[in-house]
Amino acid sequence: MPRERKPILGERVLSDKDSTCAAAQSQTVEYRDIPRFPGYRVGSDGSVWTSWTLGRGSHPTDRWRRLRPAIGKSKRFPRRVEYPRVTLRGEGHAPRTITIHTLVLEAFIGSRPDGMEGCHIDGNVWNMCVTNLRWDSKKSNASDKHKHGTMFRPLGEKNGHATFTQELVKEIRSSYERGMKAAEIARSLSLRPQSVVKIIAGTRWAHLPWDRQEAIRRHMENRKGDKC
Repeated sequence: MPRERKPILGERVLSDKDSTCAAAQSQTVEYRDIPRFPGYRVGSDGSVWTSWTLGRGSHPTDRWRRLRPAIGKSKRFPRRVEYPRVTLRGEGHAPRTITIHTLVLEAFIGSRPDGMEGCHIDGNVWNMCVTNLRWDSKKSNASDKHKHGTMFRPLGEKNGHATFTQELVKEIRSSYERGMKAAEIARSLSLRPQSVVKIIAGTRWAHLPWDRQEAIRRHMENRKGDKC
């Protein structure tokens, strides 16, 4: 295990007690070198270590110190969830800032597969334990964010610009399945026909479960029944 140095004045170094990773709390942390960046290691608990000295003339030594994760807020998107990251220096190229969960995945799981993203299973960006991370598709990652409520763009009634409630959307779709046309639903609820059509088509409130093909089938059956 790398030997941890004492923090310098004004610096906060996270301890194992700060980690939500079970590996850190059970003292079973494994450390691996970070490819392409000599003098750096990453732990299975999400900790990142360096043997580089501080100040001018910095060079690797045999002593390890823990890096403090950086996390910033976007001025344009202040509510966006930002991932903890560190800046590493490599031989022959400029320093590079990398998210810590990416370092953990590459060191313990393998290189990023084409088209895949690093996903946090429990939705907590500070839980960077290897057992809480996986490579998965962008669609699956977005699905996780919806489930955990960490999606940058709030959905449904949580969106400040929402003009419909979830109950109203369900009522519109239920009325359509019973055989009512979009124009009829709009008149009965004093809504714009275009909005009703988009809700029925699934282009609005798409995050709500809605089997459009099955709804169309029921709609047609009920309309035939009304004509008989």
